[in-house]
Amino acid sequence: MIVHSGMVAHHSAVLRKLVDGDMAEATTRVATLVDVDPGTFARFSQWGYTGDYAAVHAEMLLDSSMIGTDRPDTEEESHDSESDDVPKVAPLEVAPPSDEELFQDFSPRSPRALRKKPQLSWNHQTGWCLSDRSHADGGTRARLSRPEASSMAPTRKAWLEFQILSPEESSTPVGLKAYVNSEPGEDYTEVFLCHARLYVFAEKYDIEPLRRLSKHNMHRLLSDFHLYTERVGDIVALLRYVYGNTPHRAHTRDELRELVMKYIVCQYDKMAPSEEFLDLMEEGGACVRDCLSMLSGIVK
Repeated sequence: MIVHSGMVAHHSAVLRKLVDGDMAEATTRVATLVDVDPGTFARFSQWGYTGDYAAVHAEMLLDSSMIGTDRPDTEEESHDSESDDVPKVAPLEVAPPSDEELFQDFSPRSPRALRKKPQLSWNHQTGWCLSDRSHADGGTRARLSRPEASSMAPTRKAWLEFQILSPEESSTPVGLKAYVNSEPGEDYTEVFLCHARLYVFAEKYDIEPLRRLSKHNMHRLLSDFHLYTERVGDIVALLRYVYGNTPHRAHTRDELRELVMKYIVCQYDKMAPSEEFLDLMEEGGACVRDCLSMLSGIVK
């Protein structure tokens, strides 16, 4: 993949030494990042030029009962079914931007609306309320339920708190709109992993704005994700990746680990019956330790 070294150097001091320093890559103008997959680097490049990035799409998984039986059996029949009257459309050719256009501004092109931090509060007339996560020009308060504060399930309250943006996240530009899943056959494994991989990339190469944005996008995705029983494996795959590719710290927890484990704890009733999740828990390590620590904090 060919990108401008100026863009790379602008966003990462670590990569700047690689492309503009005394290393051989600066002379040959070719650098190989063996630990980065092409999709992650493409999203980094998109963010570097535009200030945002697009996630991959979910994969629709269909079982035999969902697949139609009236499709053509052979390639020949498939061609015969096509109409000869359909006009052929030539591929669209788009001229690449000039260097002047690319380097005129490395910041996001247009102002980004900032999200207001929602507040969780109790009102004897309306019950527990979570303010609408809307743009900075105002919002309404969404009525959620009316349980007594003392009888509210700990995981329910933890889930409401999970959905509230932290002060840091509330000042993060809103990323590209994410599609919300509505079918159990929508596999979100790669959707989750594309954000996680970008977070790991940004952490390694010291790109703080991208690290915060990828974490913010992960938070939004998890908050809106409908956890069907069939999709528990998607979360397990995310958990495995996060704990296998983020650093273990003695006195603090990596922010992505913290975020994903909070989600696991909030959805523990759905996660616990899963054989995939139980297999991961039986492996032990920091993942299990963090899970038990957060669970104990909720049930106190």
